[in-house]
Amino acid sequence: MTKAIVIINEVHSLKEEQKKLLQEYFGGYCRYNILKTGLTLNQMEDVAKDLFKLGNVQIVFASPIAPLLLMVLDYSARNNVHVFHNDKRDKKELPNGKVIYTIAEKGWQLY
Repeated sequence: MTKAIVIINEVHSLKEEQKKLLQEYFGGYCRYNILKTGLTLNQMEDVAKDLFKLGNVQIVFASPIAPLLLMVLDYSARNNVHVFHNDKRDKKELPNGKVIYTIAEKGWQLY
């Protein structure tokens, strides 16, 4: 099995179910942290170049990284790009009465 490189915001963490899926699919993973402030177009291109240098790797996007980076990586036949998906949301009511929805802990799928 090939280990995956997980593209993730530096302040985000993987859910336990996501870690389990990475272990099952790839036998492990390494993090590639993205700045919490996001990336400029030039920075995205630099990240893509860094990842291209690694050769044929499994790439998993775990944070809402700009779609351009995903497209650039997927365009190259040298990379296999994967994403986590979860369409389940948890409803939470804040102390001020405001209702918010967050991504559920369970229900993750790896494509």
